[in-house]
Amino acid sequence: MKRFLLIIIILVCLTSGCQRILLAMYGYHDPREESIESYKNYCYKLEMDTTNLVFLKDSAMFMKYYTKADEPTKHFNIGLPELYVFDRSGRLLKYKPDTVCNGAGFDFTKNVCNAYLGLKKTEYNYIDFSKFFIRSNGQAVSYNINEYDVIVVITWAKFVGQLNRDHVKVWEQNLSNAKNCKVKIIKACLDPIKGMNLDLKTQVK
Repeated sequence: MKRFLLIIIILVCLTSGCQRILLAMYGYHDPREESIESYKNYCYKLEMDTTNLVFLKDSAMFMKYYTKADEPTKHFNIGLPELYVFDRSGRLLKYKPDTVCNGAGFDFTKNVCNAYLGLKKTEYNYIDFSKFFIRSNGQAVSYNINEYDVIVVITWAKFVGQLNRDHVKVWEQNLSNAKNCKVKIIKACLDPIKGMNLDLKTQVK
């Protein structure tokens, strides 16, 4: 007997190239119900920005996102942590092949102003992605994306442990240091949030 949601989340994490090793090395743990406040406190602890957090909207969006049940998510590589890059028209850009480890994010974020130019565009866009999320105040995630040269969404979760310090924090710092282009940074939190009424102890045979 195994917990259904835990199985889904761990399998998702394993789809990203390097994740099997990272499960053991970087302190992955069972996903726990979090709150907006616990995320903000976690950001304070890691000395990360708290103003760019967004959260999965509800239990339905949580399940759709992790099971790729909705058409747009079938085309998103949802390993954790990960980067999703959108141009100013909102088109999703492929910053690396899906089979490549998220370690590619270090060079990309460090050189974002040049790295995003010429990337392959996909048919999916920022609206497809943002509909899964809300801001901490419960409002829809909407930005005037044409005000930015590039929009980078960092997907992360507290249950991935040390990767948040070693990857997410560094990516955010690199993007914040960009000088030659205007970058919008969004951190999308993928833990279950209080109020979703998810049964993390659901048992399946």
